[in-house]
Amino acid sequence: MKTADIRICAEHAYSVKVGHHIADLMSASSWATPNRNALLLCTQDSRLVANEVRDFASAAGMNVTVVEVPRGEETKSLSTVQNLWDSCAQASLDRAGLIIAVGGGTVTDVAGFVAATWMRGVDWVAIPTTTAGIVDAAIGGKTGINWARSVMERLKKKGD
Repeated sequence: MKTADIRICAEHAYSVKVGHHIADLMSASSWATPNRNALLLCTQDSRLVANEVRDFASAAGMNVTVVEVPRGEETKSLSTVQNLWDSCAQASLDRAGLIIAVGGGTVTDVAGFVAATWMRGVDWVAIPTTTAGIVDAAIGGKTGINWARSVMERLKKKGD
């Protein structure tokens, strides 16, 4: 396994772990701490990897709630975020909580946005399973939803 430290600016840095086996990556992680509440987001396609992550986190003493989200750009919406905020509340995710994203670009984008906005920000871990998930939110750091795009499309339709 290889580790690279990425420094975005002087005060913000994070480590990226790259490897072939999810078990090796997780055993080298420091986020799995006992009694920590976690919300694990995944798609149906990434469910096998998500189950491994859930089992690892549970064995470490974490309280893990798994939420499956649909694939695709339409998932990056305010209604999805509101549903995930509800899931955070149901999972008793407090400021010490953790959001884990397992999947492609949609899951990592939405998870990063939810983590940044839940309780003014909680930790999050991206475990990308696609190239888009790797370069976009997981390592690239861009997370978000398509709210502004949908507003602009509605305004454009009204003007026609």
